[in-house]
Amino acid sequence: MFELNKIYCVDCLEGIKNIESGSIDMVFFDPPFNLNKDYGIKINDNLIKEKYLNWQYEILKESIRVLCDNGAIIYHTIPKWAFKIANYLDEQGMVFQNWICWNESGSTPTPSRLYPKHYPILWFSKNKLKTFNKQYIPIERCRKCNTTIKDYGGKFKDLKEIDGEKVTVLSDVWDDIHRIRHNKNKNRKSNELPEILMERIINLYSKENDIILDPFSGSGTTCKIAKKLNRQYIGFEINPEYIKISKERI
Repeated sequence: MFELNKIYCVDCLEGIKNIESGSIDMVFFDPPFNLNKDYGIKINDNLIKEKYLNWQYEILKESIRVLCDNGAIIYHTIPKWAFKIANYLDEQGMVFQNWICWNESGSTPTPSRLYPKHYPILWFSKNKLKTFNKQYIPIERCRKCNTTIKDYGGKFKDLKEIDGEKVTVLSDVWDDIHRIRHNKNKNRKSNELPEILMERIINLYSKENDIILDPFSGSGTTCKIAKKLNRQYIGFEINPEYIKISKERI
């Protein structure tokens, strides 16, 4: 077992093989999407389809092994791969919980298909037993007049209040969090998930002192937020430059 609260410069598949079975509470995936992007040394982001998927399946198989009984896999990807990954997890006996649509309008329109506007985030639990902490978000209001956009079925007065603000239960469509667009706000040139997104995911699917594994640690966002929220973490990252960035952030 690796020492907790560290990011290791190791290939994630080899790393996971050395983790004790049933010892991890949550595995969060944000892998390269095989879109031929530059992630630095030793990383090929332009594999043939079958090789890319088989690579992900191998890592997922080991991730399932290391999960505890109420553990979860949270997998962030693009639509092209989401249904393949979901099908594989289902075939491995994982229990489907949610297909979250992270509604994001910053993608580039394509001439021959519908405008891509969301990233799937898959939530599968190892068993029916699971960790889930209900989350609330502020009700939608008009930006100009501050009136509510929905009537909530005439039950507005019955909505829960937090700090004097009416709130509603978080749904499986997330359109209140946006990607980091400008390089000046990133810790690396490649894509980077916003910290607020990781706060939501970690709060939803884990408890304090749980162990979170990130096989593709990147610039360390998952590990940084895990520490902030009093979780333990293990990160794997093959690019030593990113590990240096992560350590500075954490």
